[in-house]
Amino acid sequence: MKRKHDAWTLCLGLVLVLGWGVPCRAQDKDEDRIEENVPGHKDLVKVTHIFRHKKGKPASNACVCGGPEGSNYSLEKAKWFDPAINYTIYTMNSGLGAAAGEAVKASFSVWKANEPAAPVAVATQNDAAPGPGIALDSEQNVSWQPLSATYGANTLAVTVYWYSRAKTGGFSKITHFDMAYNTDYSWALLAQTPACGGGAATAYDVQDIGTHEAGHVYGLNHNSACNLTMNPTAAAGETTKSTLASGDVNGIKAIY
Repeated sequence: MKRKHDAWTLCLGLVLVLGWGVPCRAQDKDEDRIEENVPGHKDLVKVTHIFRHKKGKPASNACVCGGPEGSNYSLEKAKWFDPAINYTIYTMNSGLGAAAGEAVKASFSVWKANEPAAPVAVATQNDAAPGPGIALDSEQNVSWQPLSATYGANTLAVTVYWYSRAKTGGFSKITHFDMAYNTDYSWALLAQTPACGGGAATAYDVQDIGTHEAGHVYGLNHNSACNLTMNPTAAAGETTKSTLASGDVNGIKAIY
C-alpha cells in the first residue's frame, strides 16, 4: 500500500518545519490513510484510517481464505502509554441493538488477549443515543454514522486518532480516538465460523470489521499480506478478520 505520495510528504515536511496551520492531505482520491496537522494544536497530529469496500482482484491474484497467512505487519508511529483505553459504544444506529456492543468489545479483546502488555479497552455502552461521532472532544466513542458523504461511498468504517508529536521509545503518544461504522451499509452479527463466509452476502460482520479497526486504535497500519486482520480489504459475510493471523500478533507484540 502506498501510504503517502511525494507531494503529501513534502507538504508534511513544510508543516513540521514551518509550523503551517493547514492540513496536508494525500492527493490520491482513494487514499485510505490521511495524516494532517490540527489547526490550533501545533503539538497534535490527526490520523484518519478509511476502511473501504474494494472489488475483488482476479482469482489468480486473490488471497485464498483459509490459505497461508502472512507474518508481516505494518506499524503506525504512535501508540498508547496509558494502561487503559476508555470509550463508549453507541449502538442506536446499528440496527442490531445492544448485541452490537458485545461484538465491538470482542473486537478489542482479541488484541489484548494476544499481547497482555497492551492497554485494556474499557467500554461503557449507550443503546439510546446515536453518539457524537468523530470529534476531538472529551469522549472516545464507537458509533454508527453516515460516512459516505464525507469519506466516499465505498467506506465501510473509519477510525481516527490524534497523537502528540513528542516521542518516547520511538513512539508518539495517542491521546484520543473515535471509530464509526457506516450506516449506509448493512451490518450483521454473524457466527464466527466458518471464517471464510457463510453469512449474509449483503451484510458486513460487526466483529470482523471492528477487529480490523481496533488494530488501528492499538497502533497497527494496513498490510496487504494475505489473510491478515489488517489486510485493507473485506467482503460481506466474512468473519476471518475476527481472529488474528501471525502477522497481526507479531505487530501488536512489536508495539507493546
